[in-house]
Amino acid sequence: MDESPLPITLVELLWQGRGALAILVSATLASIFAFFSIRSSRKIARVKNASDMLFASKRDDKFVGGMKQLRAYSNDPDVDVAKFAYPDNFLSLEAEHIRYIANHFERVAVCIDNGVFDEKTVKEAWYTMIVNTWPQVEPYVNMLRVQVQHDKRGTHYQAFEALVVRWKKSPLKKK
Repeated sequence: MDESPLPITLVELLWQGRGALAILVSATLASIFAFFSIRSSRKIARVKNASDMLFASKRDDKFVGGMKQLRAYSNDPDVDVAKFAYPDNFLSLEAEHIRYIANHFERVAVCIDNGVFDEKTVKEAWYTMIVNTWPQVEPYVNMLRVQVQHDKRGTHYQAFEALVVRWKKSPLKKK
């Protein structure tokens, strides 16, 4: 009678394959560590990008001046910012100020939407400014959307507008 070998127990199987198991465990742990490191690095990069933009804006004379002018326009009942979207006024200094601010915040919104800037960082620093600036430029934007006949979709400054709508739904919490 032939004796058949006894089945290998799980412990024996693991003991025999301990080298392969060690490699598998090491590779799994390394992959998990790499995943979290990359995720953390991306978050740090988004915060750094947002911080760089915020500090650069303070040194941007066109941005600072444009914000002052926009505030002055909105406080003057005789100034209708929508008129600066008309072809006659489109190249005026006033229209340039409005466009510069609207373009700036549109780029900020696009960068937030695409993960270039950390939204929480920008929101904590600029919530009030961004939310309060939209109503000041909105008449200009709406008139611009009407004036540009070839673009019937009205997509001018849509990321800026969407950001304001999103932030108003979830306002900054008092600390």
